[in-house]
Amino acid sequence: MALLEFEGVNKYFGETHVLKDIDLEIDEREVAVVIGPSGSGKSTLLRCTNRLEEIQSGEIRLDGVPLTDPDADINELRQRIGMVFQSFNLFPHKTALENVALAPRKVKGVREAKANDDARELLERVGLGTQTGSYPSELSGGQQQRVAIARALAMDPDVMLFDEVTSALDPELVGEVLEVMRDLADEGMTMMVVTHEMGFAREVADTITLMSEGRVVERTPPEQFFDQPTTERGQQFLSKLL
Repeated sequence: MALLEFEGVNKYFGETHVLKDIDLEIDEREVAVVIGPSGSGKSTLLRCTNRLEEIQSGEIRLDGVPLTDPDADINELRQRIGMVFQSFNLFPHKTALENVALAPRKVKGVREAKANDDARELLERVGLGTQTGSYPSELSGGQQQRVAIARALAMDPDVMLFDEVTSALDPELVGEVLEVMRDLADEGMTMMVVTHEMGFAREVADTITLMSEGRVVERTPPEQFFDQPTTERGQQFLSKLL
């Protein structure tokens, strides 16, 4: 059974139909890369997955449990689905360690000493073991984004969502963030990644999902998508990139 399932998902903003009958299954340990032109619904799909946006019809399930049930515990849900955004959203008055340790303490009730120890391990894991006492203003954009990844991992999620996490970074800082994501993929983290980094997609993805005008128009392994897309829309999209 798929770990994350989308069945007949529709989302509107006013009269604008943003997601149209999305059917998608993501298996445990899968790295699912979602690509497509701007305005195709990629980021909205991620935001609906942890209910930052509400869908109008259909169902999203995590491990068989409906996430879109009005009675679902949203706080519990968001512990199981970590999300990293384009903007870092770190607390500017807290150190890197404090940013990472805060949610386990406040949401899960983890003791401060244990939360701090776990935060140090996570910062080490993303290559920032020497920056635990640094404030966001003292870190580069790439370092801040790696703190944001560590913060999401601190809740021990079942799935990680990445929404264009490198698009706000200077080009020379993109690689350090993608390297952390490669490591997570190698460790077996289930990931749903919206990105324009096609080299990363080809190298790390298990599946490529192409969205256009709110629909999933193609879903194939990366080698097939990049060498011989199965749809005309996929061919058009690729021709503009290569």
